[in-house]
Amino acid sequence: MKMVLVWLFLPLVSCLDLSDWPVTTYDDDISNFTDYRVFRITPSKADVLSFLRTLYWGLPHTTLDFWQPPTSLNHTVDVAVAPAVSQRFFNELYYRQIPYQILIPNLQQAIDEERTIQNVQMDAHHIHFDRYNTFEQIESYLFDIHQKYPHLVKLREIGKSYENRTLWVVQLGKPRTEKKAKLWIDAGIHAREWISPAVALAFINKLLTGYGKDEEITELMDYMDWLVLPVMNPDGYVHTFAKNRMWRKNRRPSSCYKTTMSTMCCVGVDLNRNFNWFWATTGSSTDPCHDTYHGTGPFSESESRSVKEFLEKTKVDGFMSFHSYSQLWLIPYGHKKRTYPEDYSTVLKPLALQATNALGKLYGTKYIAGTGADLMYEASGASHDFAKGNLQIKYAYLVELRPQNTMFANGFLLPEREIVPTCEETWEAVKVVAHAIINDSQEGITTQIRQTITPAPYTEQTQVTFTTNGLIISTKEVTTEPTVMPNRIVQCVDHSRYCKWWKVHHLCHKERVKKQCPLSCLAECKI
Repeated sequence: MKMVLVWLFLPLVSCLDLSDWPVTTYDDDISNFTDYRVFRITPSKADVLSFLRTLYWGLPHTTLDFWQPPTSLNHTVDVAVAPAVSQRFFNELYYRQIPYQILIPNLQQAIDEERTIQNVQMDAHHIHFDRYNTFEQIESYLFDIHQKYPHLVKLREIGKSYENRTLWVVQLGKPRTEKKAKLWIDAGIHAREWISPAVALAFINKLLTGYGKDEEITELMDYMDWLVLPVMNPDGYVHTFAKNRMWRKNRRPSSCYKTTMSTMCCVGVDLNRNFNWFWATTGSSTDPCHDTYHGTGPFSESESRSVKEFLEKTKVDGFMSFHSYSQLWLIPYGHKKRTYPEDYSTVLKPLALQATNALGKLYGTKYIAGTGADLMYEASGASHDFAKGNLQIKYAYLVELRPQNTMFANGFLLPEREIVPTCEETWEAVKVVAHAIINDSQEGITTQIRQTITPAPYTEQTQVTFTTNGLIISTKEVTTEPTVMPNRIVQCVDHSRYCKWWKVHHLCHKERVKKQCPLSCLAECKI
């Protein structure tokens, strides 16, 4: 990675007129980014921040594509600059004495280096967990696992994209008569963030191949249903493979509008600004050509509307949306700084810290936890905010995956060699959230325990609602008639992986817990 640091000292130009900027023709079919450069600027003065904001809101993304927008002082700004405006951009930085770094000297070269087998024709129907897969490969894989694991997989069509591609949700879990907790996971809401669908596919693979072989995974599938939408924005994702690697939005055509120079007809809506949580109030644009265009109204897009309707019909206990990049674990709410749900400091933030700590233990990767508004920028209409604020889903997070904001990272262009470690470390974090959801699902874990006694068997039902790692623990007893249990036969085997946690939190005095956890709780089993 070439790194260039430049500091310029010349008289300051105080005003900025965008009318004479050489704006590139709007073309969402850009397929080659040769001589595009990605600049990194860290504004330390108010006038510099104001200058960058003027560019951000005033020019189309085909001219200046802000990967990290200008939001506040001393926060990193990454911007890809088209060759047509490169000299003008240099001049503005020059005259305004703004220091900058060249993060990526040639964007097309970085795109070519992103994929390790760029020119090799891969089997269109074969999935690769160490590479970036096309939508066709992903869809074929979903059909395959539906046939291969009919006892563990349900494939659910929740809607269609604008270009009539199917939004597939994979439901994973062992069917049970008792009510199970549910965790929603989506990826690929922003088309160019390729690592997020790769992570979602890795989760599916781990759950299916580990069931019945790995005790922890088996428990996670037995006690919870996983609802995974690997590609929420299939049209945009397909477009990033076929034409424009840096495309972000969906592919719905927007209405044209006239400028002083021409008529602009722009494509796409930012789906993560299209949810009905303080829609169109902060961090989004009314300009159809802007990358954060929020649409004509909340849920104007079929993709976001399909997700909303599915979640309204399906009670879920957890919601996780995967994005890139920055290595951030984002908690609601992101529409306004210093704005939090009531359980932010008691539930959501502690669990986020546990998850990021588990993630970091594998490869030392560092994540920061907090709200998007506090850590990055204010943005209304986000899916995780809607999940928490409108749907009242207890555990709601948005995860910005690798890479971190460093001079040795390529932003959205994470090399394929980092796919596997990213998936592995993120899985460690997701398991922490999954266990918390199982432990503290709204209905708790309901089990039926049967023991053989003399002279006859009996059945009792227990409901235990619990949390771990410093959270409040409570037990809900089910009233039953006293039962005589002569000559009880005890097998010293724990029947739940949560027995050790129950024991640590002093729940072994509960009769129902004793029956679930004889090895951990019963005196007869102590040697």
